[in-house]
Amino acid sequence: MTETQPGTHLLSEICRAGEAVIRLCPDCNNDTRRPFATKEQRLQQLPYLISPRNTLVFNESLTLRWNPVSGATQYTVKVGSEKPKQTNETQMVYDSELKPGEFYSVKVMANNGVAAKEDDDGLNSWFIVLEEEEAKTFQEQVSVIKQQELSHEQEALILAYFYRGNELNAEAIQILEGLVKSGIKTTTVYQLLGDIYQQVGLSLMAKEVYGQGLGLTTEEENSEVKAMMQWGLAEVEYTLGNRDEAAELLQKAKTSYSALGDEIQVEALAKRINQVLERD
Repeated sequence: MTETQPGTHLLSEICRAGEAVIRLCPDCNNDTRRPFATKEQRLQQLPYLISPRNTLVFNESLTLRWNPVSGATQYTVKVGSEKPKQTNETQMVYDSELKPGEFYSVKVMANNGVAAKEDDDGLNSWFIVLEEEEAKTFQEQVSVIKQQELSHEQEALILAYFYRGNELNAEAIQILEGLVKSGIKTTTVYQLLGDIYQQVGLSLMAKEVYGQGLGLTTEEENSEVKAMMQWGLAEVEYTLGNRDEAAELLQKAKTSYSALGDEIQVEALAKRINQVLERD
């Protein structure tokens, strides 16, 4: 068996009914100008972009979404070199003309002066518009998938993996968020959505959805999906500066993989635990 890092998946059983297995912040200085806050607390106060984020997009109107900021009553949104637009909502339909192949950055600022800066959560606030031929090819492949005799869940998962595999992260997120909102109990959905959130830098959202997925498992259960969620959540906690929580989750993932007989992953996790516990 090969080593599998969080964010990679096994597709071998995707079309089976039921549970398909589809395979930082250093301590901050507390000065006299502001009270101490963890990275997690600081992120909660930022209007970071949720979607489209670190993704390719089709050349069509987009719905921009961002994190609501407590106390903010208006947001200023700037896409690429376009003139900034203002809204009282936490989302906006962007229907200006897009150029195929172009890179667009997105900046959101709340009217209390708060913005998601690059040293916090702004490095992934961008999207690239697909070239026309590439978009046409993807749409044809999507059409083929939708013509198959699949259940709603199977089709959604296959499309999510297809979009994710082709860097259309916003499309994959939209599908998976819909499944989660519907109350689906398939843990693979939560694992994949958590992985994509983590990949595009949405640490708080990854933490929440991994937690939801693990909440659907039992203490005695030993499954690869559970182990991958434990590992994924551990990496999110580490990114948020929560080293002790990260080490505890990594140990749980190590125990899960040990029960599965996957010694390669057990060895990899042992090394990762040592890295996480190293103090500066």
